[in-house]
Amino acid sequence: MRPSYTKNTMSVKTFFNIIDGSNLSLEKLHNIKKRKESILRSAHVGNFNPQTLVIANEKFPVILHEHLGSESRGYRPAFVFYNRKELQIAQDSNQLTCYLKFGTFFKKKQFFDDFRVLVGGKRLGELVKKPAQLHYFSLKSLFGTSIQSLSEYLLRHTDIIGDLIELFAKYKPRYFDRVITEKGEIFFFNNNNSVKIQYINPFTNKKIILQTKDISKIFLNYIQFIYDVISSKEEYTRTPLGLILNPLIYIILTSITEVYKNRPGIQRFDKKCVSIYHFSGSYMMKYLISDQSQALDNRIHLNDLYHLAAKNFSDKIPAKINFYLVPTEGLQLFVVPPAKKSLIENQCRQSWMIIRKKKPRITNVMDAINISPELFNFKEKYPPFSQYDLIMEKAEIHLPKSIKKKSMVEIEKMYTLLRDLSKGYNIKRNK
Repeated sequence: MRPSYTKNTMSVKTFFNIIDGSNLSLEKLHNIKKRKESILRSAHVGNFNPQTLVIANEKFPVILHEHLGSESRGYRPAFVFYNRKELQIAQDSNQLTCYLKFGTFFKKKQFFDDFRVLVGGKRLGELVKKPAQLHYFSLKSLFGTSIQSLSEYLLRHTDIIGDLIELFAKYKPRYFDRVITEKGEIFFFNNNNSVKIQYINPFTNKKIILQTKDISKIFLNYIQFIYDVISSKEEYTRTPLGLILNPLIYIILTSITEVYKNRPGIQRFDKKCVSIYHFSGSYMMKYLISDQSQALDNRIHLNDLYHLAAKNFSDKIPAKINFYLVPTEGLQLFVVPPAKKSLIENQCRQSWMIIRKKKPRITNVMDAINISPELFNFKEKYPPFSQYDLIMEKAEIHLPKSIKKKSMVEIEKMYTLLRDLSKGYNIKRNK
């Protein structure tokens, strides 16, 4: 649930400026990365879709949110996507990701005998006790340091994170959406006053009251627990009280940690303004840019949150952030079966001719599509390629050099055209 919106919450100036980055190409983004500017992709623990695989393979940093529901936006961590099928691995697919356990029906030994993957010199089966770990370490085996969990990332910046959580809990408590108890019960924000926040379980009407002053400590304790769950082989019989925040808070937290003064690692602080580049899936593009009814609301909330932080930590945080949101939907075209990667070259070349209004060889495009319909992510037929297909060499990433020079909006046009042709839509053709 997002906090309710009123026009009175809108700040006069723009402090968190969201910019459509669809005109950027991968080549430009690589140059931006070389200049040590911030570039991130936020994703979830689970099955990576093809476009996220491409981003990780290009060595852009990917942060895995591991605290959301197990059905979150197609990642489906209770399952493994492999060879265009779904294999259920967890007992209860409705659990939060880090609380999932392998089902008794899951043939674990057979699975790990097949997936002979090494991570840091150890076989994957030796590292994995929980489904969340399977997804995390499978991605680490492919992409190494490009992959990090959100808890791992935030724990490196506890000096600023603790202060920000304390500030937001005091002035913006509605963004602290949910509490998860030691028994795994979920309570939702109900109301607050200046010293406490009340949560309620809608099914039992039980209530929990947290002191505002304790929120930061509870949050930091919980992300330490989540990090241990992901990275450790230990079995945890007792879990701490946890906090799950509104997604907009995480956008602000990860943005500030990239640019605050004297942060560990690369220094990007500028008192006036810093630019950040963020690869986005279709869902994030929708609620921040394309769906105007959602986007306006969310931009106002993000602006107010950032203004609050910048006002209270003006010596550490830039007065303004330019937040470039870069779409990635079209990149799913470039994860293909090994035997069919040459088709991509032809499809891209012919579809680009259509887009540029030159005389296309439309039959060449259609022939390639008919030969290889699995290049297109028709979710109603089968799940997309995932990291498990890359591990077992059922798929590979093939990104033609010419594609890196094209903007993301141009790539998306190519993908949309090919997708529509393959679905039999009537596409206007040049005579």
